[in-house]
Amino acid sequence: MNSDQSKPVSSANVSGQLAGHSEDSDNPFAAPQTTELNYSTRADQDVERDGPPWEVHPSFITYIRTMTLVLFQPSRMFLNMRLTGSWILPLVFAAALPTVVAILLSVSMILMFPQEGNPAMMLLIIPVPVLTIGIGLASISLLLHFALRLFGCRQRGFEATYRFCCYSFGALIMFDFWPPGWIWQLVNLTKGVSRVHQISSSKAFAAILLASTVPGLIIGVWLLYIR
Repeated sequence: MNSDQSKPVSSANVSGQLAGHSEDSDNPFAAPQTTELNYSTRADQDVERDGPPWEVHPSFITYIRTMTLVLFQPSRMFLNMRLTGSWILPLVFAAALPTVVAILLSVSMILMFPQEGNPAMMLLIIPVPVLTIGIGLASISLLLHFALRLFGCRQRGFEATYRFCCYSFGALIMFDFWPPGWIWQLVNLTKGVSRVHQISSSKAFAAILLASTVPGLIIGVWLLYIR
């Protein structure tokens, strides 16, 4: 009998497997790599991700398809979302619905109250949602990414968090003014963070909760300070 077959597996061999050494890659006794470790030892696998339909071919149809994926298939959506790429397309997706609402409101005000104010000035309100959403998403992404780092999630870069926030906000904003929809938001956000950052749902939920409460705490402390 070949002595190599009966040779016990040493802890050094297992450590070598976890470190990514190619000589142990075929060892059937080696401990399997976890998902988080796998992603920490090589570049993001965007080549295996097709991206949401909106990024493949931006159009009204792909916008609706992407929104449907975020709302009803968040796991599939964010497992397939590219982790790097254009910063503009995700932002356009997030700002599309608020911008359309702003246009409709401006046009309605002009038609209903033609004598009130300057129509041109009303139309200037349209870019406001885009600027507000852009600044807001950057801030939310920073808070969420910082919270993820506090929980030891370092597999993905800030760009992945930013892209996740853009697509989530763009689809889930319709639930902001419907309290029962907040639970739907929380479930979808937890699934999305978990899939994008390859972490457990408990860590994803904790990071979202922390990122959501920090602004409220800051505002509360500021209000107490100025009193």
